[in-house]
Parts: sequence; structure tokens; C-alpha cells
Amino acid sequence: MDTFSKLLEDTITDSSTLESRLIVMNGPEDGRVFSLTGASATIGRLESNAIALTLDRAISRKHAQISREGDFCFVEDLNSTYGVEVQGERIRARRRLADRDMLRVGETELMFRSAGEKQE
Repeated sequence: MDTFSKLLEDTITDSSTLESRLIVMNGPEDGRVFSLTGASATIGRLESNAIALTLDRAISRKHAQISREGDFCFVEDLNSTYGVEVQGERIRARRRLADRDMLRVGETELMFRSAGEKQE
């Protein structure tokens, strides 16, 4: 399951330079990695989203938002049709993300990796 991201991150020797990121672990765009560089990033089917997952028809145009506050990242549902799950639980309010949390939006599963964390 972690094969692609492990190979990608193994090429980086200084893990302190890694940014927080979302890795598509399962879904139509399996293997894509999205760096979370700004204060916030929207996830959705439209190309205008920072995390555009255009091949998953179960994702809303603007499905969710990831926001950063200090050292922490949070996810919230943007009133999407099918909701957002974190660790298999549908979220009803904004939720803080922990390293290796699994998110599900539409038919896509993503792993959140916290800044500076490298695959083991």
C-alpha cells in the first residue's frame, strides 16, 4: 500500500525539507502526491482546486479543504455530496490531522503525511 510514496520519499535524504502532503493511496489517480505548501488547499473535481482529483466522479466540485494553523493541519467538508472520512469515520466538523491519517473523499483514499515525516 505504501510502495509508491516510500520509493518517492526514499530519494530525499533530508526529511526536514519534506512538506506536509497528501498521497493518493487508492482511487483513479493512485500514486499522485500533493504538497501542502500554502495556508489552505481545496480538494475537488475542478481543475481550479489545489488538489484536483478530476478522474473521481464521486468527488464534488469543491469537496473539502485542508488548512494549516501553526504546526497542525485540519480538514473540513465543504458540504460535499458524499462527505469526508478520516480513519474510516465520517467527519461532521473540522478535524485535526495526524501523521498517516487516511482520508476518503469520493472513491479516493489519501494518506496525510506531516511536514518533516519520512516513510519508515
